[in-house]
Amino acid sequence: MISREQIRLMHAHVPPVFWPVLWLYIFRLWLTLLKAALEGRETVLYTVGRTGIIYVTHMADSEAERRARCPLGEDFDRTP
Repeated sequence: MISREQIRLMHAHVPPVFWPVLWLYIFRLWLTLLKAALEGRETVLYTVGRTGIIYVTHMADSEAERRARCPLGEDFDRTP
């Protein structure tokens, strides 16, 4: 999930006055990563802002979303 090294780097990036905000968002990120793992998502990318807010920038498709996506038929015409 989230390693100690990642948490240490987050604290180095965020000023101490915003650490309580960071702790809340680390917990929320942990819950997001847990839910993503349960859904079968392989990749979750996030960014830490200077104020301690963590933004999820990319989340891979879940196993159900990958199964639901179907290829286009051979006779599909892509021309507009």
